[in-house]
Amino acid sequence: MEGLESDPRFRPMVWELLAILFSVSAGFWLKRIVEGAAGWYLYSSHRNAGLIWGPYSVVEHATDEFSYQVKINNLGFRDRDFAPGKSGAKRILVIGDSFAYGWGVAAESSWPKVMEKELRRGGLDIEVANLGSPGAGPAEYAALAARAIPVLQPDLVVVAMLQADDLYQAADTPGERPAPGGERVLRAVRAYYPNMMQVLSPADVKQIHVSKKELREIWKKQVADFERQMTATERLRFEGLPTVIRAAYQGGGLNPGLLFMAIRHREFLVETCDLAGKGRRGIDATARELAKIRQYSEGARADLLVVSVPYRAYVSARDQADMTREGFDIDEAMTSWTTPDDAIQEASRGAQVTFASVTADFRERARANELYFAMDGHFNEAGHAAFGELAGRVVRTKIGER
Repeated sequence: MEGLESDPRFRPMVWELLAILFSVSAGFWLKRIVEGAAGWYLYSSHRNAGLIWGPYSVVEHATDEFSYQVKINNLGFRDRDFAPGKSGAKRILVIGDSFAYGWGVAAESSWPKVMEKELRRGGLDIEVANLGSPGAGPAEYAALAARAIPVLQPDLVVVAMLQADDLYQAADTPGERPAPGGERVLRAVRAYYPNMMQVLSPADVKQIHVSKKELREIWKKQVADFERQMTATERLRFEGLPTVIRAAYQGGGLNPGLLFMAIRHREFLVETCDLAGKGRRGIDATARELAKIRQYSEGARADLLVVSVPYRAYVSARDQADMTREGFDIDEAMTSWTTPDDAIQEASRGAQVTFASVTADFRERARANELYFAMDGHFNEAGHAAFGELAGRVVRTKIGER
């Protein structure tokens, strides 16, 4: 029987196929070259709108528990200045929320920078870019990865997922409504050529400077606005809080977001661990966002690792008592639950991403030390130090595998 090669139509078919493959490949590399050049221009000339905030913004923040200043770098995130493009050292990009950002502590005390010091101390030529963003969740992590990975060209991306909170946000994130045809095309072009679109129509660089006093006034107003919107049941919950906590909120000294969750979603720490209910919606939504980050990472030939960040309700009885005072529903058995990590691990598995947990070791350290701010609930300096060291061990193993 004669082979396909003897068919006179075979050779033209092969050439057509090769032509198509060449066109696709050329288009892919042209896109990377054009986008890379546009990004280099934007971030080298400081014409960029910032990956998270306007470059060189400054925010001062003071409460009864801490006082610190935030300085935003040349690329628009809280860290030292970074050069765009590939680095001579191994570059790790940390994406997360306020826990990664270093809420309440100096930038160098945040756990990503602690991890950087630990890895360097072990002899590795490492630099860590801290892209923590307060209030962010899985959808924001994916959107940030799309912007940041092409600019920073990391060797490893670490996504820090806060137990319960991130999956709760993902479950509550509404699906995107279909846009009109013209708008869909524009979105597609912006998504495919984000740097080039910014060069053609420069975005407004929203550099901000906020003082301690200004931020306190903003928080006071947000709490006052929320109080006016409370239902009768919510009002009773608020009035049932200890006087010192109510006063802290009303004086602008405690995060209004914490109050909103305690009054309106006090049960979220339990609900998110129901892996068949709201927890399931959070898992599925998070898996979709992590899959996007995996694609962005693969495009830059970077490894990807998801690490769970322990929420204090699942860590120690001391922290549970603090959260109970603030109005949250707490189950004493939470300090031994594995479901907060199980949910994140399942989302990671669904996205085909490596997952790691340091919760057990972190709980052990919390027995002897206070690792969270008692009222605010974020890692204190000791908490950042502990988590940074433990996360560094996991990352060292990941780098060794590579």
